Amino acid sequence: MRSFITKKLSNCLGPNLYPEIFDILLRFRLNAITFTADMKQAFLQIMLNEEDRDVTKFLFSNDPFDESQLPSVYRFTRVLFGISSSPFLLSATVKHHLKKHLEKYTDTVNFLNENIYVDDIIGSPPFVNQALTITLEATKIFGDASISLHKWQTNSKSLHKASQDKGVISDENPHFETFEKIICPTKKYLAKPLDEITSPLPSDRINQTPAFSVCGLDFAGPLYVNNFGELQKSYIVLFTCGVSRIHLEFGVPI
Repeated sequence: MRSFITKKLSNCLGPNLYPEIFDILLRFRLNAITFTADMKQAFLQIMLNEEDRDVTKFLFSNDPFDESQLPSVYRFTRVLFGISSSPFLLSATVKHHLKKHLEKYTDTVNFLNENIYVDDIIGSPPFVNQALTITLEATKIFGDASISLHKWQTNSKSLHKASQDKGVISDENPHFETFEKIICPTKKYLAKPLDEITSPLPSDRINQTPAFSVCGLDFAGPLYVNNFGELQKSYIVLFTCGVSRIHLEFGVPI
């Protein structure tokens, strides 16, 4: 008797290297201080091995109006942006470089592992000095990997000023913006369930009214009826009474 071992496709693809985006968003709302950053041209910083480049070949016409000229064959030397494997390759590369700095920058590496999604860093440390430390150490970690961090944004003027003093950002940086984070207090209310209130009905639905005072008219068909051996084309006339019931009549074309 032959036995089969079934596996889910996701189990065969390997682990998910990205944290849950819902968890990232929840952590982003935990504290009053927030900041974000972007890895500049992150996918293009990863070089493909020589033996893997043939699978990225594509044709390019040097002169699309000259049909006699054969197209040129190119291949990518860097990770492509937009293919299904690119996010995994980027995440694996980032985690490889983070692991090299785990012993020296333990807290920052743990923070980045939990708050990087694709090429974005989204964080909410509790204190300005902690946020500044993460900013400086993250810049150093990614700088060693030849990846620049840019588009710094924060809602904290103190963090903005401290980052300027440390040379992470400058007023000439067009990508830096300040945004405001609103802290909404969360309250739990205990209340009895409300009684369902029936919407008021029109008077012709609740007062005694003669039949067919309110009615609709529709047709269905055609139907073919055997009338003494002859097929006769007929229709159903549907009278819908809003007071009593539905009434059906057979009708023939005039």
